[in-house]
Amino acid sequence: MHCELSTTGRLRLDTAYRCPACRFGRIAMMPLMEVMACDLCRHMFDVDLTKQEVKMNGSLPPLSWRWNGRTWHDPFAQGPNRLDKLVALAMLVFPAALVGGLAWRFGPPPDAPLAWLPPLWTALTFTCHLSCVLLAVCSYYQFSPLAFGKALMRRLRQRLATGSS
Repeated sequence: MHCELSTTGRLRLDTAYRCPACRFGRIAMMPLMEVMACDLCRHMFDVDLTKQEVKMNGSLPPLSWRWNGRTWHDPFAQGPNRLDKLVALAMLVFPAALVGGLAWRFGPPPDAPLAWLPPLWTALTFTCHLSCVLLAVCSYYQFSPLAFGKALMRRLRQRLATGSS
C-alpha cells in the first residue's frame, strides 16, 4: 500500500505521515485497530485527534509528539537534557583521558616491544565507553539498529523490484 505523506493540514486517521520516532518510515492507520504504526521501525502510536498528537505505545516514560500542520514537534522536550549529555560526555572523555594520560606518563619506552599497547588500550577504552553510551541511547528511544538496517534493506529491495518491473 503506497500513499503520499501528508505535510500540511490537521492530523487525520486516513492519511500517512512521516514517523516521528525513526524519521524515515511512514505511520498510517492499522486496519481494525485504533492506532497508527510505522512501516519501518514498527512502533505503534495512540492518536489523539483533539490534541493533534501521537503517543508511542510501550515506552517509559511515554514519548509523544504533536503535529503542527507540517511536522512533528516534541511538546514536552523529551529526551536527553543537558545533564544527561554532560554525563555521557564525561563517561566518554574521562576514562579515555585517564588511561591515555597514564599511558603517556608511565608508558613503556618507544623502542620496547609492547610500545603499541598503550595507544590501543586508550582507543579500546574510548570505544567501549562509546558503545555503552550508544546502548543507553538506543534503549531509551527503543531503537534497534539491527531491525532498522533490515527494514531499510527490505525497503530498498522493494524499490528496486518495483523499479525494474
